[in-house]
Amino acid sequence: MHSRDKARLFHELGQLLRAGFPLPRALEKLIGLTRGEARAALTESAEVLKNGGTSAEALAAPGAFAGLDSAIFAAGDKSGQLERGLALAADYHQTVANARSRIMVKIAYPVFIIHFSILAFAMPKFATEGMDAFLWTLAANYGILWACVIGIWLVWRFIQSLAERQAAMDHLLSAIPLLGGLRRKFALSRFCLAYDMQLEAGINVFSALEHSAAAAGGAAFAAAGRRAVHAVRAGEPISAALAGTGVFPESVVRVFDIGENTGQLDAELQRVATDYRNSAVQRIELVVEWLPRVALIVIGAFIAYRVVEYYTALFQPLRGL
Repeated sequence: MHSRDKARLFHELGQLLRAGFPLPRALEKLIGLTRGEARAALTESAEVLKNGGTSAEALAAPGAFAGLDSAIFAAGDKSGQLERGLALAADYHQTVANARSRIMVKIAYPVFIIHFSILAFAMPKFATEGMDAFLWTLAANYGILWACVIGIWLVWRFIQSLAERQAAMDHLLSAIPLLGGLRRKFALSRFCLAYDMQLEAGINVFSALEHSAAAAGGAAFAAAGRRAVHAVRAGEPISAALAGTGVFPESVVRVFDIGENTGQLDAELQRVATDYRNSAVQRIELVVEWLPRVALIVIGAFIAYRVVEYYTALFQPLRGL
């Protein structure tokens, strides 16, 4: 499900709960107002409630609400603050959706230039060989372009799915310049957010660590969470256990160390979760700022190459004169 759809759905559900609607009635009302994947997810949640499931189980049932969402909802339900959990999830997904929208707006112009360039370079076919040759050339070039785009997207989705199951692939993605840092910042923000909710719910530290690490996303964090649980069971402080995994940075380790000693762990977690999310958004802004420029440079170089190629072929017969 798209992040913007999740943000709207969680916001509306939270509003209905705050207005005094019981969860079954709130779900029923939203089912009548939504379509597509969102409606299917709400229907699945409603069915879980009808069969005797808890609110947390109902909201965690749809696959679209996995990871961070299910961890926050479970903690919010246990602490009696489900509305707050929905608000936090809505705010997170709205941030992600806004970042994606800015990227799409910025790359719209380079995408137009690419399509226009393909059209322009196919025009000689129309002048020399007629409409049929022109249309075939245009279709072939557009087909190659979109086959590459779809292929890259499918490969990326496959790599992401591997990263959710294999720690080695997750570490590999995290090592990619810029992209890796962006993934880690969002993951750490999700971890701190989920742990804060579980802390407020009074969930034991073992479950809180494991569930929050799973909510961070990626096999590397999930495996690190399990290792941290074993270390805490063996008597280590949480901060030392997290540091020993080699996955959590010093900033997160310090939050747990200082927060536990001052009794302000919840406030520290909220602060660092916001800091990581804002830092990730700033990095996205940097990508958004430079991506169109890089794309235009590549397009310009390609156009220059084709112009040189065209005139070289044009004047080739004259060399023998």
